[in-house]
Amino acid sequence: MTGQFRLLIPLLFALSTLNANELSTREAQGLRVNIFQLLANPDQFDGRTVRTIGYLTTGHESDFLYAYETDAVNLLPNRIGLEIADSSHALAPCKNGNYVVLVATFKKAKEDQVVNAIFRDVKRCQIWSDPAKPLSQVLREMPGAAKQ
Repeated sequence: MTGQFRLLIPLLFALSTLNANELSTREAQGLRVNIFQLLANPDQFDGRTVRTIGYLTTGHESDFLYAYETDAVNLLPNRIGLEIADSSHALAPCKNGNYVVLVATFKKAKEDQVVNAIFRDVKRCQIWSDPAKPLSQVLREMPGAAKQ
C-alpha cells in the first residue's frame, strides 16, 4: 500500500503543476470579452487581464480603444482609455486607426474621471483589421479563396 502512495504523490504534484501553468497561460492570454461587456460591467472585470478587440486611437490626449471606428469619429462614449506610458513597447505593433486585439489589465475608473475605464499594463497588441483594407477583403483576395 505504501508503494502506491509513493507513486501517487509525485503524480499529484505533476498534475497540480500543469494546472498552475495552464492558469498562468490563460491569464497571460487574457479573459476574452467584448468591449461592451467591459463598459456595462466594470466591477466584474476590475483588475483582471482581458483580451478584447476595438478601434485604436492614439495621439495628443486621445489614447482610447473604441468599439467602432464610427464611435471614434463621432467621439461617442463607447471607449476605454489607454495608459500608454507603461505600455508603449507592447503597443508598438499597432497603428493608430486600426482595429486591434488588445491584452491588458482592465481598471474601472474613479467617479471623477472623464472615462469609464482604463487599460493599463498592455501585454500584447496586434492589428486585427485595417479599415482601409478590411479583413474580409484581405481574406477574399487570398490565393485559393472562393470568389463570390
